Amino acid sequence: FDGWSVEGTFHGINGFIINQDKHDNHVSVEEINRLDYQSLMENLENRIIPLYYNDKARWSQLMRNAIKTAEGYFHSDRMAIEYYNRLYHPAAL
Repeated sequence: FDGWSVEGTFHGINGFIINQDKHDNHVSVEEINRLDYQSLMENLENRIIPLYYNDKARWSQLMRNAIKTAEGYFHSDRMAIEYYNRLYHPAAL
């Protein structure tokens, strides 16, 4: 997972997460890729595509939720402040 999916994605509410299960450290890269692909296809076939074509109101709400989530927290001002507080400010002490 990248930062967005960990911090801001709520599965089925403002987006979809591919392979929510954590991978065992002993699983091969090929197996991880296979599991991720399987999860992606399941999400597309059983959630995303049917939602988009069959429930435009819910799809629109999901998109609005994604925008609200992103604009409220994921912006460059927050990022710059967080980087300063975590990286630069401690180094100046």
